Amino acid sequence: MNNPPTATSRSITVGSGAQVRFGNGTIRTFTITNLPQSVAPDKGIISDQSPLGAALLGKTAGEVVIYAVGTEKFSVEVVAVLPVR
Repeated sequence: MNNPPTATSRSITVGSGAQVRFGNGTIRTFTITNLPQSVAPDKGIISDQSPLGAALLGKTAGEVVIYAVGTEKFSVEVVAVLPVR
């Protein structure tokens, strides 16, 4: 019998949410969208084409993700993957 995916086993997809921990300890929740008109970073909605959004796709809880903005590199830890809304 297959168990349903848990928040720790799901991978991040377009439409799902991700709780991430930044290097300074701050935890934020983001929803990944592929609709440019829906992007609202201040509300936690980021594009799948943005540096962070693209880097998060396919990741699971516990993974450390490195992404670049220009020449600067950043890393976040995926704390939890939330269901697609």
